[in-house]
Amino acid sequence: MTNEVKPASLPFYLRGAGFLLFLALLVALLNIIPYIGVLIGSLIPVAVALVTKDSVIYAFAAFGICSFVQFLENNFITPKIVGSSVNLNPLASILALLGGALLWGVPGMVLGIPLLGMFKVVCDHVARLRPLGFVLGEETEYKPFRFKRVRIPGLKKPASTEKEPTGL
Repeated sequence: MTNEVKPASLPFYLRGAGFLLFLALLVALLNIIPYIGVLIGSLIPVAVALVTKDSVIYAFAAFGICSFVQFLENNFITPKIVGSSVNLNPLASILALLGGALLWGVPGMVLGIPLLGMFKVVCDHVARLRPLGFVLGEETEYKPFRFKRVRIPGLKKPASTEKEPTGL
């Protein structure tokens, strides 16, 4: 969301719109809502421009700014950031977002990428699913986790754990 507030606030500032931070934050928050959030988020700055400015050109500029920022953020910025952080390719990230939105709406969009990332880790560890893990993203080398022995100062080494045989 923050990667959308900054690009949206700069054009509003350059064109002299009042409430630029509020408008940019509102556009970014409404972008979370699938389908209608983008439309509502774009119409509010248009309405503010119509009310506060004396020309319709400002309203068209506000709509153009919102549409351009939405296009860049949804098609280029988010898939690149999300895909690179979980080693998924951008197409898999977009399909996970769309599939999550179709299944569960906004919570599905939030959970889509992490679930796909977990599925990719499983695919990378199961021999028969490795080709699918490779299609979902980069091949990742996982190192096994090993516990390290920690010596606590002042703690003596335990006595031998072997028990002496009893006479029974």
